[in-house]
Amino acid sequence: MTTDSRFVSPDTTECSPSSPHADVLDLLARIHRFLEDGKEHEQPIVLVIEDDPEFLEDVAIEFAEAGFYVYAARDGYEGIILAKAAKLSAVVSDLRMPRKDGVTVLRELREIDPELPMFIITGSSPGDVVAKTGEILEDVCESLAVLNCFQKPVLMTDLVDAVRLATRQARGVTVTSGDS
Repeated sequence: MTTDSRFVSPDTTECSPSSPHADVLDLLARIHRFLEDGKEHEQPIVLVIEDDPEFLEDVAIEFAEAGFYVYAARDGYEGIILAKAAKLSAVVSDLRMPRKDGVTVLRELREIDPELPMFIITGSSPGDVVAKTGEILEDVCESLAVLNCFQKPVLMTDLVDAVRLATRQARGVTVTSGDS
């Protein structure tokens, strides 16, 4: 994993992977670092929630290199915990994940912050059923006011530009055409 100070990522070296409590201990250590680092940041803070570790790292690095402060969660459960501990500028979440799926996560995040810019990254198509409730992707995006749904493979510049635009607008920065 990268050592960029703007990128807080999963670090599996903090506890033995064979320990029955490894995931909990790892998450607690990451939350501690997250809270210790909880000072105000000039740059927008984006939370990326993705269960594929390589893709999570790729997305997080793209955002860090674009000037965002990035928090990375390996599943929806971690994402909710991190979201409750910080004032986020935006969230980018996968949909199909272990422990807590993306639809549930986005619903909970919408309750926490009704104005939070939310984006989905998924391998699903717009008409696919994506929720345990039988909802299709288009309906989920509309009901949760998701700003954009990106299908994998994601063109990173489009994702970063969309999040940048949304965070600027949320902060009241005037955006002109061609300004991203």
